[in-house]
Amino acid sequence: MLDAFKSLVLNYSYEPLQFCTARHAITMIFGGRAEGLDSAGYLVRTPSTSFELPTVIRVLKMVRRNRKKGLAFSKKNILRRDNYTCQY
Repeated sequence: MLDAFKSLVLNYSYEPLQFCTARHAITMIFGGRAEGLDSAGYLVRTPSTSFELPTVIRVLKMVRRNRKKGLAFSKKNILRRDNYTCQY
């Protein structure tokens, strides 16, 4: 059930990094690597405690984002983008 819910992972400076499963988000929160910022309202209950599923978490250490360059501007890439159909 926890793998069906997704959580947004934010950098230490609140930049979006990626989405992860709620299971991984809970693991990061209880491991002390992240903090929960927003929750979905769904409760997860264990024998000892209950907590809400996080929808947004923030990583407590700075994670550098690799800024990927965009695709090269070429005829081949434009045709691939347009699914090989004429746009006129």
